[in-house]
This record gives sequence, C-alpha cells and structure tokens, in this order.
Amino acid sequence: MKFGVRFMKFSISRIILTLAVLMMAIGPATADQTLLTFAQAEAKPRPHVPSWGLYLDENQDLGPTALYKRDNDKSFLCDNLTDPKCVGEVDLYQILNFDICKEEFQLSCIVGIWAQDSSGKRIPGELVRTIAFDKKYAIAENVALNLPNSTGYGAIWSFPGVKNSAGTNKYLASTNVTMFKKAKDQVFKYGEINTSITPIVEISDNYAPIELEPAGGYRGSLTTPEGKRCARVETGICLLPAEFPAEYRFGLTLRMGEKLSGWFHGRFSLPQISISNWKQGQEISIEGGPVKVPALDFVVPITDLSPEMLKQLTDCRKDISCGVARGSESGVWQTATNITHPNAMELLTGFSKLYLDRATTTKTYWSFKNMFNHAGSINEGTLKECSSSAGSLAGLVTTNSLTYSSGPPVFDKASGSLIYKVSSPHLEANGDVARGSYDLVMRADVARCVYGFSNAPIRAEISITSGDGSTQEIASELVSEKDGWISLSAKNFTFSAPTLKVKLTQEKPKEVAPVPAPAPSTSATPTPVAIKAAVKTLKCVKGKVVKTIKGAKPKCPAGYKTK
Repeated sequence: MKFGVRFMKFSISRIILTLAVLMMAIGPATADQTLLTFAQAEAKPRPHVPSWGLYLDENQDLGPTALYKRDNDKSFLCDNLTDPKCVGEVDLYQILNFDICKEEFQLSCIVGIWAQDSSGKRIPGELVRTIAFDKKYAIAENVALNLPNSTGYGAIWSFPGVKNSAGTNKYLASTNVTMFKKAKDQVFKYGEINTSITPIVEISDNYAPIELEPAGGYRGSLTTPEGKRCARVETGICLLPAEFPAEYRFGLTLRMGEKLSGWFHGRFSLPQISISNWKQGQEISIEGGPVKVPALDFVVPITDLSPEMLKQLTDCRKDISCGVARGSESGVWQTATNITHPNAMELLTGFSKLYLDRATTTKTYWSFKNMFNHAGSINEGTLKECSSSAGSLAGLVTTNSLTYSSGPPVFDKASGSLIYKVSSPHLEANGDVARGSYDLVMRADVARCVYGFSNAPIRAEISITSGDGSTQEIASELVSEKDGWISLSAKNFTFSAPTLKVKLTQEKPKEVAPVPAPAPSTSATPTPVAIKAAVKTLKCVKGKVVKTIKGAKPKCPAGYKTK
C-alpha cells in the first residue's frame, strides 16, 4: 500500500497506444484487435475482479515498419507492397520510422540533433549507430508512392560532456509516422507524425525485438525484469530511458518530402521553430527545453469504485477510446486511453480521490507530434480558416500536463480569447506541488487573421482559471515576435484541471486631429477715403477780354481761346 493506493507494475502484454490514432482514422475494429479491450472484461468490471485502476502515461513506444491492409473492418499484415492480398484497389496503412538523411534521399528523413547549454553554445549530436530491424520489414524510398526510406527505429547519438541521469551521453532520436492510402489514392498520405529525443542507458540481457502479428499490431515485451519500460529493444539490449540533464535545451531537424500545414503539439518548454524550403518539401527545425510530465499507474479495490466511476469506464468503452492495458489471471485490471483524448481528462479528474491527486511517477520528455485528425469540430471556425494555408505550419502548443487537448486552442469570439484545457495530478510523485508549463507559438499572420490585426506590434494577456473557478497568479510573457512567429509562455501555474486563456491585443493607431485651414480675417474693412482731385487753372481770351477758368478739367468757353 502506498498513499492509500496500491501501485503495481505489470509486464505490458501489448503495445497499445502507438495505434490509438487508428481508432479514428481507420475504424474501431482495428483498436479492438490491437489491444485488450473492455469486450474481454465486459462494459464494466466483473464481480470477480478484485482490483481496478488507471494507466495513463506519455507513450513513446514505436514499432517496426509494417504494412497493413484494411478490409471489412479487419486488418491484415502484408509482407510487402507486392503481396497478392494487398495489391489492387484496397485500403492500406503503413507504419514506418524515418531514417537518417542521405544526399540521395528525395523524401522525409532526420537530418540531426543538437543540445544547447545555458550559455547558448550549441553542441551537435554525433551519430553512434542506427537501430536496424529485420530486413524483411525495411522499405526502400519510393517517390512514386510517397514512401520514405525506412530501415530501422531511428538512431543513437552522443553529446560530448552532456551526461544524462544514468551517467551516459547517449540519446535516442526517432520519428515514427502512420501513412494511409485509400483504394482510389495514387500515393500514401501522412497521418500522425511522432518525433522524440530520449536520454538512454544500454542494458544487456536476454532481450528480443518485438514481433508483428498477422491481424494487426505486434506483441512482445518492452520491459526489464524489474518492470521498467525500454525505449527500444534490440537483440540482447534494452535502451532504458533516463532523465534529461538540467540547464540544457535540445533540438532536431527533419526534412519532409512535402510541405506540412496545421498545428503541432508537444512536450518541451519555450520552443523555437525554423522552417525553410527543401526540394519539393521543407526542412523543419524545432528546439526546446525538456519538461517534467507525470504518469498514473495504480489499482484500488473494486469496492472503492463509485457508481459514477463505473459509468465513466462504461462510457469510455462505448466510443472505443479505452482499453484494458494491463491485466492478470488473478483479475487485477487497469484501464488505459490516449492521454490526448477527452476521456483521459474525464478519467483523471473523476478518479482523483482514489490516487490522492498525486502522480505515480514524474519523468522528463522532449517530443512533438502533428495534430492529426483534428480537421473537424476541434478546429472549426475562425482559427481553422486562418490556419488552413496550404504548406504552412500554423502553430505549436506544448505543455507538461499529463492529459491535454491535442487540438489547437479554441477561439472564443465572445471573449476574444484562445482557450486551452489541461488536466494533471496536483502533486508530483515526490509530493511536491506540480508546476504547470504552457507554450504557444503561432504564426504571426495567423494571429493577425484571427483578430483582424494590422502589422503593428501585438501584446498578450494569459489568464489561468482553476477548476474551482478561482484565478491563478502566473508569470506570463510575450516572449517575442520574431521571424514571423509569435511566442507566448505561461509558467508556474498549478493543477488539477485549469483552463488557460490567451488574449492578444493591439493598440489602435492614435488618431491625429486634422489641422484646420486658416480662417478668413475678421478685421473691419477700412472705410474708403475720398481723394480730392487736383485743381487746375486755365486762362481763356477773346479780344481784350481774359477769363480765368478753374477745375479738375478746365475748358475755355465757346469763342474763347486758351491764352
């Protein structure tokens, strides 16, 4: 017993969350075939099940490259693209991992990774080796079908002097994607893209790579004898995750054979994005600081589950978003779901009294994913319209909350705010109060489109409302508007289920009062002054008579002459 709750470790019998996105993209039957579902334990726990709990954790489990055919709500493993059962007009989905870039590649690949210390010095990663899987799963680059080269799980890199918590300088970098090709399509199209960097230590023992199953999914153990999860498993080697070193940021560059649009979500702090053109696609570089993310892994006596909790489990089963991730013959079960699904938030808050609002473990992560399958209701409205520019990444949302909405913030016209919901245990595993981290990086033209702003500088206000309705005091900052991106950050807020609101504002240009034209003079018009004409004198004679004539224009009378 621990904290009044029994925390247990099971061997993961199936790797369930990697294919969770297929529930939405392909159909519910795939989910039923790739994980143990409630159908095996009925819609609610059977009377003989003594204990039940939750397993909610950040998922970094990636399998080998695999091609599947989808037919009548069932999935079948294909040997390759020429497998007779997988040719013709059939629906296919391909799971693969990007290789390290080569000069001749035309499609997607990983360029490299780096670390940055507190002084700003960048330390390039040095490639140690790629992690190859069985050659029968390998894919040679196929430009005609838009399939990248895929021969392994990613690669191990080293950073001289950048030691992780296990004392090694080794880090695993990988990008796993799911691609789809419907019967009428000419090429495969990208579904989910999942990229991560993980600090590791290599543990030698009797380990074996996982095996693909003909009906979809794969089986095998990714755990050590002590129950710790391996990031990857090679023959005889477990790549066991460690913790990131403090005061370092990490970054990774991808080359994509096509230009991405929409939004990313991820696990790092204060991210920076750089995008440039590359051949027919683009080169994307993302850097950020690792964040601490909690996890839940617990069981309680079945009698502790209230009717409301049982209803939550039943409702979760109805939309095929939950599965029984772990089980035992003795009847101890745990429910799991994708941590970005709305049901994950509901389960976490609904069961908080059972796990005492305290995480089981707290680990550091660095990862990002595209927001696949969020083109519908989550993105509807102004934000969707402003984010839909073809070939342009609209933004990135990152948080350290255990559960969160993987869609972009929802724009609320009434308040003029971008609203984002998260939910996470109030306490870390060691009992400290968990401190939240939230970052939003948005293309400046998207922000100006949403708010109808001009090119003048933009200011930001971030508010956090707790689940009880109170407002939290936070440190918020408009980090910058640089190179066409607006970066905002909220730190040090507390959980369990806060709502984050971001409101962008812009000062209106000051109106300059027009200068009136000079008014006509109002001085009195001077009274005209009469000017007297000059008087002239004219003498006129007639015989001996002489007359003097005076006037302005004197004139001699008739018969007189001017003297």
